[in-house]
Amino acid sequence: MIPQPTEEQLSLLTPVERRGYALADFWQRKMRWHAELWNSTVMVFLTWLTVKRRLRIEGLEHVRGLDYSRGVCLVANHRTFFDFFTVCCALFQEPSFQRSKILFPVRAKFFYDSDLGGLVNMAMSGMSMFPPISRKREAKDWNLYAIERCAAELRDNQRVVGIHPEGRRSTSEDPFEVHKGKLGIARIVLDVPEAQVVPIFLTGLGNSMLEEARRNWFDAENHPIYMHFGPLVELSDLHAATNDIGAARKATNRCMEAVQTLGEQARRSAARESAVAKA
Repeated sequence: MIPQPTEEQLSLLTPVERRGYALADFWQRKMRWHAELWNSTVMVFLTWLTVKRRLRIEGLEHVRGLDYSRGVCLVANHRTFFDFFTVCCALFQEPSFQRSKILFPVRAKFFYDSDLGGLVNMAMSGMSMFPPISRKREAKDWNLYAIERCAAELRDNQRVVGIHPEGRRSTSEDPFEVHKGKLGIARIVLDVPEAQVVPIFLTGLGNSMLEEARRNWFDAENHPIYMHFGPLVELSDLHAATNDIGAARKATNRCMEAVQTLGEQARRSAARESAVAKA
């Protein structure tokens, strides 16, 4: 059963945030067909316009044998606003990928704390950027609900949930660097033992769609986007210790180590490509 927030948890949101949550929750429960249609047509087309000629994808074989009846958690590094849009567009080309089930939590700031943000959420994802995560310290209990909701969506609705464990976008000068993950990812995946955790590393994107489109059509060779998928993260030995902080940290570290390993693979791929170009 998919949980709903308590009155106390809802009271931690502003009126605008509550309104945004109510709309997105309704859309996820009643209008998922719209999100599937929108994301697999309009958003795939728009994203491909900005990235298609630049993508260097490796490891898609790791997602082709997934059992979607068990739920799937995509765990990726975070550098731009468009990371998961680009990942999803690549995955939507895979016949086995469950397009109607994609869901990725997003920060409440902008996407839920303003009506404009809600419109952008609808326009960009069909309200699939859900549930909202608050960065306000006083909203800690709301975030506990958001984590519970993600776990329930994985467990009960067999959703594909995309998570950025770093929590914030990386601004590191090293585009292949991965930062320490937050424990929220562990609280989700350890609560759903059957879920499959797929690590992903992505780099090469920027935050301006117009600039990304220019690069795609006029300077693609000089602005590659590296996307690497890895084998499932093994967490079976930690599932019995769901409430143990040590197990949570180990689970988070394993996820981030898997992502970092893919980052190093992407670094080597970039070096090889650069060497060939100079030869």
